[in-house]
Amino acid sequence: MKRPRLSTTLAAAVALLLPAAAAQAPESKAAKADAAKSKPEWPRLDAAKADELRLAIVSLKKTLTPAGVEEMTGRIVEFGKGAVPVIYESMAKATGDDLARLLLPLEKLVAADDGPRIAADCASKTPSVRLFALRKAAEFSVADALGNAKKALADKDDEIRFQAAVTTCGLGSLDALATLLAAARDQWPKRGAQIRIAIEKHRSEDATKKLLPGLKSKEWQDVCATLRLLAGIGTPSASPEIARLLDNEDARVKEEAINALRGVVDHAPPLEKLSAFDLAEQANAWKKRV
Repeated sequence: MKRPRLSTTLAAAVALLLPAAAAQAPESKAAKADAAKSKPEWPRLDAAKADELRLAIVSLKKTLTPAGVEEMTGRIVEFGKGAVPVIYESMAKATGDDLARLLLPLEKLVAADDGPRIAADCASKTPSVRLFALRKAAEFSVADALGNAKKALADKDDEIRFQAAVTTCGLGSLDALATLLAAARDQWPKRGAQIRIAIEKHRSEDATKKLLPGLKSKEWQDVCATLRLLAGIGTPSASPEIARLLDNEDARVKEEAINALRGVVDHAPPLEKLSAFDLAEQANAWKKRV
């Protein structure tokens, strides 16, 4: 007699669960639909306006004078943010000067309040769009872009990988610190200003601790790279270790040590091309301070 009761109990339980499961299924589909609808997208122009814009873009590419470029850029901007996806469309095959001109109206149309759209564009299938979006994400500190920026660290394009590193670090993550360290070592004249602007936003003890071992490298290039990053992201706790390099015989190391102290202590920009006299004077002054 026990088995029928158990069977009856199970049947009743299943009967109770089935309506609940059936009720949940539509909700799951609805949730997915809502998520798709909420995906941030740029406004869309109607077909006639889009065709008019495409003609303006052709004119922008073909104009031969700076005044013409300025005029057509202004005309494109007048279409509003709905112009962005059409410009993106043109960027897919654009290179060189054509691409540089397409970026002019984009710079005027894309703003800080477009954060969610910028974050989504960091995963665009068009490389030039990904690069642009990653750069704007760093410029506007778009926190939502961090996930896509980290994914772009594995991009096939060197420029995109570097920008992804800058953006990732600029958004507070240290995942790409090694990439920036390599750039600070080998490409500082080209990349230095961009790196410094990004990392300056997130000085931290964690970053300082990760970088300090580099000051003990036997290669002057590695020491200088470490000092350059410490100048932008380091904290005053690094001062004693940096100060030990003020007596270094290599003028390049001494100059970077001075600039690192300027950064971690005063948040001041670097000094460039210091003479031997200036180096000695600055080094002595910092020895007294730290």
